[in-house]
Amino acid sequence: MANTLYTNYANTGLGSGAAHGFPDLDTDDIRCVLTDHGADTPNPAVDLDRTDITAGTVATSGAMTGESIASGAIDYADFSFSLVVGNQSESLNWYEHTGDPDWDALIVYFDTATGLPVTPSGGDIRVKLHASGLFTIGA
Repeated sequence: MANTLYTNYANTGLGSGAAHGFPDLDTDDIRCVLTDHGADTPNPAVDLDRTDITAGTVATSGAMTGESIASGAIDYADFSFSLVVGNQSESLNWYEHTGDPDWDALIVYFDTATGLPVTPSGGDIRVKLHASGLFTIGA
């Protein structure tokens, strides 16, 4: 698969009736999960919320910081998953953290990035976002 927006998130942004509200990427609590595809392979075309990928969760980040929106791009500060143990993980999945996994709307899926897949060894796993941001919506 390729890096992509979750269809539900994209449709909500385009005004389509979707399962969850449209997360505000620079004010809401946005987090990332490191996911083991051997336990649960995310499907951005049909998965809606974090419960759809919970079985594969190896690590969860804290809230994103350093939010910036400019020229159609959303960017956050680089971050780390702390003291990660578990199975090899093949993707990063950003979501809106609401405190209820049934309402944690999935936003963006990455399975193509330097360092993926990654095999946890008990240490921190650092995620360095591209200089142009997490993703861009534009012409």
